[in-house]
Amino acid sequence: MRQRPDYENNCVACTSQPICGWCEHPQDGQPNCQASATAGATCRDGLRASTAECAAPLAVPPGAVE
Repeated sequence: MRQRPDYENNCVACTSQPICGWCEHPQDGQPNCQASATAGATCRDGLRASTAECAAPLAVPPGAVE
């Protein structure tokens, strides 16, 4: 599996994809960005299902328009 670049591996980037959710505390060996349908079994705590549930980013990603 290809590792996402840091600016794509975050809550907003993940939850903006169809059927994906961001898990703050995944099970060992699981990614933070998971399919929402299976996250109940692989996410220990902190599942975010939409961009509205994500905290504001700490830095502006490359190429973003401010």
